[in-house]
Amino acid sequence: MGVTQMPSDYSSYYSGPKLVHHGGKCCGIKTLYNLGADPTSVASSLDLVSCDNSDATGEDVHCKQRFFTDEAPKETYLERVQRYIAYCKKRRPAGLIETCIVVNCDIGWLTQDTWVKPLEKLGFIQALEWRNSNTGRLIRMYYLAYNETGHNDENSFVDDDPFEEDDDD
Repeated sequence: MGVTQMPSDYSSYYSGPKLVHHGGKCCGIKTLYNLGADPTSVASSLDLVSCDNSDATGEDVHCKQRFFTDEAPKETYLERVQRYIAYCKKRRPAGLIETCIVVNCDIGWLTQDTWVKPLEKLGFIQALEWRNSNTGRLIRMYYLAYNETGHNDENSFVDDDPFEEDDDD
């Protein structure tokens, strides 16, 4: 199958997890969203789109622009997330992926508690938890920091305590 379009938003017919640029020009963070309530749900297939490197060359990218440009078959949401992680590690061998989920919600189709264990098994770490002031729902933010470059250890660029004083001062 040939390239069908330039990088853009996901099409309106697509259902499944989305991997997009964080936005702006500088941080390189990728955002994973639209996880749904069930990791075993089936995501739509994706067509191949033209790949550009605007995020790596300091050009503007917007927060709905597809980062994943390969084609993908119908597969579970969890398999799609795994595909996205592998793609990020290949295209941007050091980086960070963030995602937020709704937890402890009494609306069954909305709660994403079933994602907690799969995200943690994939290496995501809970960063924050807060109550959304718009809805009152409990939100958890997770991130996956990775470094496939072979320089230092996997999390060498993550400072666990940025406010700790250096000993050499």
